Amino acid sequence: MDHARTDDPARRLRELVAIESSCCSFVDWRVEDEQEHQRLIINGTPEQLAALDVG
Repeated sequence: MDHARTDDPARRLRELVAIESSCCSFVDWRVEDEQEHQRLIINGTPEQLAALDVG
């Protein structure tokens, strides 16, 4: 998932990652910073990712 990099969305995405990392620590949450965008990366096994139920 890519997001345009602005101050408020960048801060909110980092807050989301911090919250989800403590709630759903069975997967790896991280934010990749690029010059104009941030990318949310979530890694885990297929079973772990299915447990997130983000659909």
